[in-house]
Amino acid sequence: MDDAVAGEISRLPGVATRVYGPGDRLAPDHLNGLLVVRDGAIALHVAAGRAVPAIVEIFGPDWLLSARLWNGAPGKQNLDAAALMRTTTLAVPTDALDRHLAASPHLAVTLARSMAEQQLASLDRLAMLAMRDPFRRVAHALLLLPERFPRATEPAGSPRLAVSQELIAAFAGLSRQTTNRQLRRLARAGLVALRRQVVELRDPAALSNVAAGRRTPAR
Repeated sequence: MDDAVAGEISRLPGVATRVYGPGDRLAPDHLNGLLVVRDGAIALHVAAGRAVPAIVEIFGPDWLLSARLWNGAPGKQNLDAAALMRTTTLAVPTDALDRHLAASPHLAVTLARSMAEQQLASLDRLAMLAMRDPFRRVAHALLLLPERFPRATEPAGSPRLAVSQELIAAFAGLSRQTTNRQLRRLARAGLVALRRQVVELRDPAALSNVAAGRRTPAR
């Protein structure tokens, strides 16, 4: 979704702009209608009695959240949404959006395309969770996470993730200990570089081969 479309949505009647700090939970009245993430990232997770909540999905810049994620979903009382960093959102009332979409086919097509792309990204994550090999799963998680966070690169141009290993583990559906072992294995192979709260993706193409099972670096 480009800035022009986002600007058009922001001018609809009743749209509310809110800024959340890291760890802030989204207000319940903000989870009705459509929510647009303008910058930052929001995690939808389910506690389910776990010490570390399992991440259902992460929504990054220009992602669209529908109220259907919360309303009418089985076990919705366990779902929670919180900002992972400083995050700006637009809460768009359903009635105002529906009227505008009816009068603006271009916007309707753009939003439909954006939501379809998000569905494909979520299907990619489900495919990752189906992998039994934790090494492949962590490699795949590192490829998917940049799609869900504001883009950042090293001076040399390598993508980097400014996230904790706990978050990577929660996204990959693995324990922190298992995730740490696989990250170190990838680092020894030269595919990533590990620093405090940062993972630099030095060779995304090789990571893709690992995720697909076409490459297995030495342990």
